Amino acid sequence: MWKKLLITGCMAFCLLGGSALSAQPSCETKEEVTSEQLNRTKKGLDAMMKELKNNSWYQFELNKVASLATSSEQMQAYKSLAGRLISVLEIQAELEWMKPEAIQEALGIMKKSSGFDANLAEKRFNELKSLLSGGFAGIYTGDQQALDKANKALALKRELMLMSPDVNVDKMLTVKFNLGERANFVGAGSLGIQPNNWSNLSSASRKNFKAELVELSGLKSGNLQEKTVYKPAVEGSSVTDLVLNWDGKRLMFTALDTTRRWQVHEINLEGGNARQVTNIPEPDLEFFDATYLPDGRMLAISNIGYQGVPCVNG
Repeated sequence: MWKKLLITGCMAFCLLGGSALSAQPSCETKEEVTSEQLNRTKKGLDAMMKELKNNSWYQFELNKVASLATSSEQMQAYKSLAGRLISVLEIQAELEWMKPEAIQEALGIMKKSSGFDANLAEKRFNELKSLLSGGFAGIYTGDQQALDKANKALALKRELMLMSPDVNVDKMLTVKFNLGERANFVGAGSLGIQPNNWSNLSSASRKNFKAELVELSGLKSGNLQEKTVYKPAVEGSSVTDLVLNWDGKRLMFTALDTTRRWQVHEINLEGGNARQVTNIPEPDLEFFDATYLPDGRMLAISNIGYQGVPCVNG
């Protein structure tokens, strides 16, 4: 279902953001929406509706669009319908993973942890079960109350899962890649890591990345806030192999040096600047995928051995 939703999401993105639906009259000229654009857009909506478990109401709404007077009005109606379809498809996909038995089992495990608010969890779980008992068939008929209840149920599930003391965090460190419209279909090579499972970072791309280390906060509330922690000094470098120190105050990662070789870097998360940890003056040596050892030392992978075995090309 997630693969279908991803494809549908790409289709919906095209519908909402593509030239067909963004054709708006300017101050000087009025561009008419062509029949070809309308047909292409309708075909996209038809594909989205096939993913709905019940699409009768939306099919009726789609058929009504043909009665509108102008092609511009029809296109705007298609755009509005696409937005509603996206919302329902997302809810439908999330509800497929709504397993009350699994949630109850997880809560039973959480109760064994100190600091877990069992009374609040039981209250929230009973509220969730009450919402689930009524069902959400109305999401397929444009019933806003049903949509609100479904979203409330999904929010309760999220809240319950985040009540575990083991995930009692509100922020995280991650790498942000600015991928533009490619974000829905890129693979490992576009994320600054090795493109397969039999090579290492020395085989990864070294250019054209727009990467930065960021801190995301607001994980519990869902109101995410982003703060840039580090941007590579070398243009186009990736940032990868994140390893947090035991004290949580320092972070190691891999990025390019000024000669575009991979090197291990470290940054003080309490406001310090990043520094290059590995700095051996050999033009063909690289270091990456480092880790902290319990005794304070660091361990990193290097290409110093230059060893290989016959593989893809013999």
